[in-house]
Amino acid sequence: MKITAPLKGVLVPLNLINDAVFSQKMAGDGIAIDPASNILIAPINGTVTFIHPCQHAVTLKSSEHPDVEILIHIGVDTIKLKGQGFESFIKNGDTVKVGQKLIEFDLDFISQKAKSPHTLILVTNTVENSMKYQIQFPESSNSFITDLKSTLFNLNISSLESKTATGPTNLGSYKQTLACPVASGLHARPASMIAQLALKYTDGVVEIKKGSQRANAKSLTSLMALSVTFNEQIEISASGAHAETTVKALVNLLNSLNHDKPAAMTPQTAHAASAATPKDANIYTGITVATGDVQGQIWQFQTNDIVVTDSQSKNSNSENESPRLKKAISEAQSQIETTITSLDPKDSVKKSIYQAHLELLNDPEIWTLALAKMNSGSSAEYSWQQAIDKTKSILTALKNEVMAERAHDVRDIGQKVLRILLQLSDKDFSKKLNLSGAHVLVARNLKY
Repeated sequence: MKITAPLKGVLVPLNLINDAVFSQKMAGDGIAIDPASNILIAPINGTVTFIHPCQHAVTLKSSEHPDVEILIHIGVDTIKLKGQGFESFIKNGDTVKVGQKLIEFDLDFISQKAKSPHTLILVTNTVENSMKYQIQFPESSNSFITDLKSTLFNLNISSLESKTATGPTNLGSYKQTLACPVASGLHARPASMIAQLALKYTDGVVEIKKGSQRANAKSLTSLMALSVTFNEQIEISASGAHAETTVKALVNLLNSLNHDKPAAMTPQTAHAASAATPKDANIYTGITVATGDVQGQIWQFQTNDIVVTDSQSKNSNSENESPRLKKAISEAQSQIETTITSLDPKDSVKKSIYQAHLELLNDPEIWTLALAKMNSGSSAEYSWQQAIDKTKSILTALKNEVMAERAHDVRDIGQKVLRILLQLSDKDFSKKLNLSGAHVLVARNLKY
């Protein structure tokens, strides 16, 4: 599959881009252009799947290979310009042809106001499957692009057919749209169940789409960040072998969860009910766990998080650090699994919480973030902490109060793995409280 040049200018390898998301290929593999022209044209025939409201980035889905998506991001940190200097000539859903005008931008303004005018042309599929989607740059390619008809790079897509035996097959892609039937939305518990099912599907990509937002269905944090609420329209899609079977299994899973219908609270209602900050600093607000009256002295219970300093992250060998982190995650998983087996079989709620923690430890998005840090020379401890902090910030920023609360779960599994990496016992962080008389224990949340 050929990707043509969308701009004139100097080619810049991704590792030279002053932004870790791009230089470490977290958003996809490809190339950057230091532009010498100010009109972005379509590098492929396809459909506009997303045009950013600030008009600095666009995603195109190929008509030749519908599973391929190309992200074009004009400049680095240009989102801070809030649309200034950009004019879009397309909208979501538009069909475009190679060479068609997409966005015009003020190159001088962007060069002065943004971190860099470097424009990224990325294949987002490589984040999920770098083995299937491989980029090949023409041997005769010049470092300076003067012809917009020239080939920027070729995308080699390995065939799934060679992996299948002769006879009936179920290749390609499949998708289904439905209104989210889960009354409480796709919070940690249903998202965990979706991720478990999707992880069994190893032949291709499984995604859930809400509007212009997409989530990796194999990633618990990605699903929660989608912030799907009851009755919102979503699209479940899969590609590769067993695509239809997987999508239908996910739909059946969601429908099976709709029997649990509490009084559905919208994010706004939940926020109002979860307590506004009290005017009196001596008043604690919270949720009711057990009804009744109690009187006594209040003790506020809190622990200090482990913080890995930047000095601990330098000059580490990724070949050593990656196995260390994998081993620590595996040990954390083993500890949680032991806890699950010790629970009362009737305690399904507590079991589902621990199960969600297991899914977070398996989350491919968190691992990808940590791996990128280790590959750049950071220690396992620092890389894990940075990946956890990034994930927490994504969840905390969600408008949905229920989803945002899951940042506490991410924090807990993050601390657990850090304790294992640093060879610290859980007991070091759970000192006994010597209390006598009537007391009320107050805590943000109690971790295992």
